[in-house]
Formats: sequence, C-alpha cells, structure tokens
Amino acid sequence: MKIGVLLCILALTMSIPTVLCESLTAVEADVQENTINGWVSVSAGSIASFAVHSDGTLWTWGGNNFGQLGDGSLVNRYVPARIMGDMIALSASSHRSMAIASDGTLWTWGGDQGERNRLRPAKIMDDVISVSTGSGGTMAIRTDGSLWSIPVFNPLNSVKLMENVAYISVGMNHFLVVKTDGSLWTWGGNRDGQLGDGTTEDKHRQDPVKIMEDVIAISAGDRHSMTITADGYLWAWGWNSSGQLGDGTTENRYSPIKIMDNVVSVSAGHSHSTAIRGDGTLWAWGSNHQGQLGDGTNENRHSPIKIIDNVAAVSANNLILVIGHIPSYTLAIKTDGTLWAWGDNTYGQLGDGTTENRLYPIMIHDGILTP
Repeated sequence: MKIGVLLCILALTMSIPTVLCESLTAVEADVQENTINGWVSVSAGSIASFAVHSDGTLWTWGGNNFGQLGDGSLVNRYVPARIMGDMIALSASSHRSMAIASDGTLWTWGGDQGERNRLRPAKIMDDVISVSTGSGGTMAIRTDGSLWSIPVFNPLNSVKLMENVAYISVGMNHFLVVKTDGSLWTWGGNRDGQLGDGTTEDKHRQDPVKIMEDVIAISAGDRHSMTITADGYLWAWGWNSSGQLGDGTTENRYSPIKIMDNVVSVSAGHSHSTAIRGDGTLWAWGSNHQGQLGDGTNENRHSPIKIIDNVAAVSANNLILVIGHIPSYTLAIKTDGTLWAWGDNTYGQLGDGTTENRLYPIMIHDGILTP
C-alpha cells in the first residue's frame, strides 16, 4: 500500500481533518499512477539515506559506522543496496534506523554511542502505524492512536505517553505531536524557542504545551519546527541562524510565524528547510554551505526559493552528530517515481556512486546493488 493511501486511511479512521487526504492526493496522484517501478518514500538520516520502492523493498546507502544501513556490515555504501521487503514507512536518525512493515511490525537497526550496534533489522514492536526517531529518542504511534516512547534496545520498557495521537516528529531534543483533533503539542528542549510557546524554558514530557490548532503536518528540525495547517499555510519557529525559518531574517522566533501558503509537505533539516507546494514545486531555504538547497550555489537563503518541479516527497537531513563535519543534504522523489539527491556527499549518502558534493539535484538510478 502506498504511503499517501495509508495516511488517508488513517486520517479517516482516526478523525483527522480530511484536508490531509486532499493535500496528499493532490501531489501523490501522479505517484500512484506513474511509480509502478519507482520510489514512494524517502528518509535522509545524518549520513545515511533510505528509500522504499513501490514493490515494498527497502534500500539504503551512505555512512554505515554504526550499522545504520542494516546490511550486516560497517562498510559505507555509495549506491543503494536492497535490505528487506514488505516495508511501508521509515525514519532515520544519526546512527539508528527504523522501518514499519505492512503488517504493522516495527523494525530497528544501527546503534548509538555507548550502545551495542544491530547490523541487521530486528523486530521490536507490533501494531505500529507511524514512527519518528532522533537524537531525542524514538516515538511510535500504535493502531489504537496511543503514543509510545521506545528504548529501542530494550523495547519491553516502552512507555505509553498519551492517547489520540495522529503524528509525531522528533528533533534533536524536542518533540512535536499532533492529536487526532488537530491540536499541536510540544515538549523538550527550548533554548532557541523550538517549542513555540513564546519562551525559552524547557518543558517535561509529563507537561506538554498546546501550541496551535488545525495542524495536518509537522517536521522537527534540529532546533526549529515547521507545521502545516488545514488552510495550507506553513508555519515556523525556533532557531534561525541560517535563515532556516524562511521569514527573510536570521532572528530566532519563539512563537509560530506564517511563511508561505499552498503547502502540502514539509521537511526540516539541521539548518535548512524544504517544502512542497500544491502544484508539486519544491522550495528550499536556510543554510547552503554544501549545496543542500539545490540552487547551484553555496549561498544561504533567508526566504524560500523554487528548486524543481513535479515533486511528490522530500527529506532534508538533520540530527547532525558527526564530529568535525556537518553533512547537510536533501533527497526527493518526483511524481514519475525517480529519486533525486543533492548537497553533501562525504559518505556516499547521495547514492550516485561518488563522494562528490552536488549543488544541483541529480537523479539516482545507476549501479543499484542487490545483495
């Protein structure tokens, strides 16, 4: 089942605003028609990349120092390699990877400093419909709408946090949650205003703060936050040193500010942001020191600029924990099912068979590995 269809079914069964289905299908209708042999989902980790094919197979490439590729090794891969089948969703952090199979089972591999590494996927939970993993931890939503905090190397100690949850996004040390009534709640670190409550005070998970209503999509960057409301407006707040909020400044914002309209998808990275509008155009802004915006330059952009047309999905990498290096890059799937990448390529995370940075989007299609 394709991701857009799955989310629409969840939206209807969990009383999420139906505008979500309208927004998703507006861009993804072409994906459903044209990706018979194409890509349907993508996730950019810190130095490793992940994509799900329309046949359900999961492919990985890039840095592999903690086994985050799941291929049984610690060897970097410079082109996509097939790992497992029957997958429908995924989420990647700095060293850990998560995926959901079509039967609702949650799988994990990789590791973190101080933990033992898993070099191949291992099942850790059942009845999961959504997952988000980051430096702040791993959160999963189960089929009954309950939200769980998962210690992935000891999943039996998972803790239920709240009920009636529709979406979750984990940043470096803050959390965004949308409940089934469309309300947005946040907690965690707040040094740069990333919680959006008008303060810089941290909030405990036992006392989340309600920020806004009518939210249909969320994305937590390292220390900034992005949401889309039911009217199609994109909102942003938090850290803004490189213009990643897109408001034309480099000033931190401690409450949500409106950025642009007619937005159907958003992905917040370490210090850059990306969004897809209703016409399928991809826009990007923020830090660009490694070409992660894809505009052919290394110039930061403090306001959104158009990059390419006919885009169905996008993922900007975040959660940077690589000592001495800050890799930033972007992955996208076009409506014809092709996979595109640009930005930093130090670990082969663009999947083009090289370690050369790319300032423009390039299509990834040659040299596919099948173990």
